[in-house]
Amino acid sequence: ASRINQEKLLFSEEKAYTKKYSVKEKTKLNSISDEEKSKTILNAYKSLSKLESFDSSSIGLNTKITDKYYMNSDGSLIISKIPEITMNYFFTVKSNGKTTQRMNYLAGVGGWETVKNWNLNKSLVSEAKNLTNVLNKGVPAPKGVMDFVVGHEVTGIMVHESVGHPYEADRIMGRESAQAGESFVKTDMVGRRVGSDYVNIIDTPLIDNSAAYYLYDEEGVKSRDKFLMKKGLINEFMHDRSSSAKMGLTSNASSRISDNSKEPLIRMSNTYVVPGKATEASLIKDVKKGIYMKNFMEWNIDDTRYNF
Repeated sequence: ASRINQEKLLFSEEKAYTKKYSVKEKTKLNSISDEEKSKTILNAYKSLSKLESFDSSSIGLNTKITDKYYMNSDGSLIISKIPEITMNYFFTVKSNGKTTQRMNYLAGVGGWETVKNWNLNKSLVSEAKNLTNVLNKGVPAPKGVMDFVVGHEVTGIMVHESVGHPYEADRIMGRESAQAGESFVKTDMVGRRVGSDYVNIIDTPLIDNSAAYYLYDEEGVKSRDKFLMKKGLINEFMHDRSSSAKMGLTSNASSRISDNSKEPLIRMSNTYVVPGKATEASLIKDVKKGIYMKNFMEWNIDDTRYNF
């Protein structure tokens, strides 16, 4: 504690903004009754339970509207209203004396149309049928060194764990080592090659209706796309006004908070691999011997986010 208190507090100079914005709702969340929300969950359960292989499930739905009034000593005044919907589900299927499970999490901002766009009944039944097919026809994965093609869910978790969290500057500087872990990335690694020329990775809160949508972060900094990796090179880290000042930079609007009782932290928003020119079919066609991994059950990663 004494070492931290002796450390000079730095804060990057940023532009002040006066802004009011909200996320549009075609069907307002406040117009949806608890009964209709419960009915949505019940219908999803009923669709699953009709399958012969269905064993059990847990489905949850949460809606909230965040009205935020932000002011700071720089002169910023930012008022926002963001309606948010999250859904999590977990189900088990069984066949031929074997069982397997599926867990997933859906989220977005907007009105009740967000839930309708998920097409829950159809998607859950499709996933359950696919799992049943794995139980009935699945074979052990081959051994050896071979090509590996991954679907969007796997790509998402890989980028989240191996690029997103390791590129959060507070983690890089050791700020979270006692709780959330450290990072294999160091402050002097900007420009270091860690991937092929084809790999470009962006973190952005500016995707419409995405779960991590915001126009200004928790320090009043205007959001932008953050090019974390460009052509396989580490390009930039995620910063708040403190970490950026320590590195002689300006913030890239990565200060986030879960609610007003928490401390703002540097956290990713929507982190993704920029699409290339190849299609899914062409990627698979080019592989003579390999594995296509569409999704996963769980993951494991070390404290520095290196071994995933």
